[in-house]
Amino acid sequence: DADQAVVVHLNHESDHRFRHIDGEIVRAALDASDQTRDERPTDPGILDAAPGVYEPEPGHLTNFRTVREHGRVQVTARGRELYLRSRRGIWRKGARMVPADPHDPGFLALDTGEPEPPLVAMVRDESGRVAGLRFDRLVSLVRNDRLDPWA
Repeated sequence: DADQAVVVHLNHESDHRFRHIDGEIVRAALDASDQTRDERPTDPGILDAAPGVYEPEPGHLTNFRTVREHGRVQVTARGRELYLRSRRGIWRKGARMVPADPHDPGFLALDTGEPEPPLVAMVRDESGRVAGLRFDRLVSLVRNDRLDPWA
């Protein structure tokens, strides 16, 4: 309605820094308020099925950025909440996972405080076990039950 356009060009090596910048620019241009946190509880089925270690699928050329940025991730349950932690990078200290869609309990957001938080979709197999994670800004990760948790 305002007949505006926003173009952001950055020449930067790290995608996670851009996420902090682009959300703030878009929010300022649209005069939008901060998003409120979703306080719904995590679905019990997801809470039980998600904990585990997830890693990039094989293929160093196609997964180079994912391997370099954060590597494997681990999902753990603490009380009635899920947390995601990476081996390195922006989620090394962990991020709480919160429901992002009232109609899909396996669609979560990382509570990072960003204007547009990273989104995670739980990929479930036929038995209901979470077999992988899909991030909105990264490639898929697959569960590897042979890997030991580190946190």
